[in-house]
Amino acid sequence: MKELLLALILLITLSNCKEKENFQNDKELCKLLVKMHESDQSIRGLPEIKKSQFPAILDSLKKAHKLTQKEYFNLPEKERKNIAQHAMKISAMEIKNSNKFRDSLWEIQSEIDIKNTRILIEIIKKRGWVNKAQLGCVEYIAPALIFMHSPKENWNEIQTLINKEYSENRMGKDAYNLINSHINGKRLNWKPFNKID
Repeated sequence: MKELLLALILLITLSNCKEKENFQNDKELCKLLVKMHESDQSIRGLPEIKKSQFPAILDSLKKAHKLTQKEYFNLPEKERKNIAQHAMKISAMEIKNSNKFRDSLWEIQSEIDIKNTRILIEIIKKRGWVNKAQLGCVEYIAPALIFMHSPKENWNEIQTLINKEYSENRMGKDAYNLINSHINGKRLNWKPFNKID
């Protein structure tokens, strides 16, 4: 766990050594946005962040038994219960200071979110709203998600930017609604398989 924390701190330190970015070069901008998306999800996706380790442990036990999801559900009920109970026992074991460790990870993620928000604001000010199709990116980029994780201190500036980008038809309705609803604390009936540009 300590090694993971040190590696993450090193990653953030190195990524903060920002060179002059070229926001006009589509390929470079794609690479930057991919890195931003990866860093946005880097800690959020860790099992240590999640309060309950049960799903990850159960998946691990299924793999150890060389079972696919379908094979697991086709097992006799008693066998499934045994595997699930074993996962529950393991997940119930509290790692000493796990809350402190989790808090440390969230502090690191907050720093990543601040950095990503500043960079995306700078990109939009210099280039306007960008999306995968417009830039010709091969990998997934998600500028809307960056703003979904931005600190409240930036919400007024973000609101001004997205209002301008949407009114000038540089930003799609889905991305606008997603960010706007988040900033204004409204629930959005969003379908995750819709494209967000």
